[in-house]
Amino acid sequence: MLYGQSKKKGSDDESHMIDATIVRVHQHATTVITRMNQGEESMGLSKGGRTTKIHALVDALGNPLEIILTEGNRHDVTQAKPLLEGRESKNVIADKGYDSNELRNYLEASGRTPIIPPRAGRLDDIEYDSHTYRERNLVERFFAKIKHYRRVATRFEAKSYLYRAMIVLASIMIWLR
Repeated sequence: MLYGQSKKKGSDDESHMIDATIVRVHQHATTVITRMNQGEESMGLSKGGRTTKIHALVDALGNPLEIILTEGNRHDVTQAKPLLEGRESKNVIADKGYDSNELRNYLEASGRTPIIPPRAGRLDDIEYDSHTYRERNLVERFFAKIKHYRRVATRFEAKSYLYRAMIVLASIMIWLR
């Protein structure tokens, strides 16, 4: 949990939004990374170089509630359940990257409404509330705000706990506004 209890003053738990963004790892931060520990330090390797993915859960006001770091080449939907664990909300809003039957069943079983548009290749047509889906821009705005901080926009830290601390500091600045 990022900031203690979600019932904190100023938090709006009617809707939760989840998404992820990719951050490039600076070349000097990769000196201690080997194939054996790249997962521990949340650095993935692809053609574009080393990257880290920031998965975030924000409330209906755009305030961050939870942050998880993974390798940049991990899929978004793999971190949806850990982000939502222990949280209660009426709706969960996410983009097409989170469209899976497993996640939809998990949300419906916990009494939440999934507001996730179907992927283009989905065989069965799933309806979603497009009006409420427009609120998802709050999670995108959160990523834009934390990337104003240079230490978050480019990962300079070799250790993931140090980089996560930078993200938490940026998130605290957002909460204080």
